[in-house]
Amino acid sequence: MLSRDASGLDASSSTADRWRLLRNAGAELVVIAASYKSGGWNEKGLRVVGSEGGKITRFFRMYSLAKKEMQNIDLITAQDPFELGFIAWMLARLFHKPFEIQDHGGFFDGEKPDEPLWALRKRLAFFLVKRANLVRTVSPFSLARLEAMHISAKYYHLPIAANDSYAQVEREPEAGLIVSVGRLIPVKRHDLTIRAFALLHTAIPDTKLVLVGDGPLRSKLEAFAKQLRVANAIEFTGHTDPLPFLSRAALFVMLSSHEGWGVAAVEAALAGVPVLMTRTGCAKWLEDHEAAKTVSVRITAEKVSQEMKKALFSPDHFKRLTKALSLDEAAREQVNAWKSP
Repeated sequence: MLSRDASGLDASSSTADRWRLLRNAGAELVVIAASYKSGGWNEKGLRVVGSEGGKITRFFRMYSLAKKEMQNIDLITAQDPFELGFIAWMLARLFHKPFEIQDHGGFFDGEKPDEPLWALRKRLAFFLVKRANLVRTVSPFSLARLEAMHISAKYYHLPIAANDSYAQVEREPEAGLIVSVGRLIPVKRHDLTIRAFALLHTAIPDTKLVLVGDGPLRSKLEAFAKQLRVANAIEFTGHTDPLPFLSRAALFVMLSSHEGWGVAAVEAALAGVPVLMTRTGCAKWLEDHEAAKTVSVRITAEKVSQEMKKALFSPDHFKRLTKALSLDEAAREQVNAWKSP
């Protein structure tokens, strides 16, 4: 497996635990992670290696490290359809091995994701997906488009798994408490959430907003909250466990312009929090389960504010999600797909 998730170099991380689930489901796994540092760890049936190197050189290092493993490898899987996918394709050609492309961002759904150099990388993604033996996508919209392309690869839909612990949360909702979970990056559109909340807060002063997550836009978003005079009603938690906040939330909001799946919304629904989200990723699936109210991606802040108010005052219109793909189930489905590329 070629991965960008360098957090897995820590054997005690949640990423490492997910890789153990794949091992436990029947895969003997070698993971090469793109990282600035080397290192790694080794257990029975699972070995993790850091590439070491800068933004460019680490990809050459990944290729070199992977070449050494090829004689004993049955399948190469790349966790993105871009640089890692290109490395997987080169190795597959050189060693006559099957390879898989994993689409974790819904990159084939026809929308424009928040990716640098998208015009170029889009061409690379479609070049690779037409040559892969397996294509896994988390997005139902990407799956539909891949099916319409009639490519020869075996493609399948496997969403991002939700953490089972969210279904065990004991709810003690606080009136007017709105929570959003996600990285503070442009595609998540927290600025729209803050603007809509400011309008809501003017009408209902007891409302509060908690933004769980961190990212490069944090200082700008904090300044924006001050500009709109709602900084005292908004809490920026940084990167932390969202469970304590979801247990108290009266509403979960996700206004992304694009999502591959949006597991944070699924986990909020599992925790019993009413979900208001844009029609992207898992939105329709949650709406079909009556756990979410979905709105257009092109919605205005005024309209979002109105929908927030409606959801806060009609929580009985939402049902708690009782079942979602678990981490164990996802690992078993992934390994089963790998067994028949």
